[in-house]
Amino acid sequence: MVYLFGLTNGLVCLGLRDNTIKNLRGVRFMEIVVLVKQVPDTANVGADAMKEDGTVNRAALKTVFNPDDLHALELALEMKDKYGATVTVITMGPPKAIEVLKECFYRGADKTFLLSDPKFAG
Repeated sequence: MVYLFGLTNGLVCLGLRDNTIKNLRGVRFMEIVVLVKQVPDTANVGADAMKEDGTVNRAALKTVFNPDDLHALELALEMKDKYGATVTVITMGPPKAIEVLKECFYRGADKTFLLSDPKFAG
């Protein structure tokens, strides 16, 4: 199992189950899991972006595919093409986060999962 995570500094972390980097040429089957997130678009932040309690007013901000996570997805899709892998994408968020999963399908992901529950909010 290979996990790809988008990091805030634009790098991608590639971790294998036994925490070592291996030569992937001999791998017969690979399942890649990419964790992605839909995040508020901070390019056009207005005065109503924050609530009085200090939390982000998500209703006031458009959401976008986290650019670092998109980079991780693209790397996973390259590995899929090169090594015949299966790409699974997981996100957590409100029901409208399905938009980011649809984009993953459009780009070539094989499976997607949305984890959504009001208890995750905050």
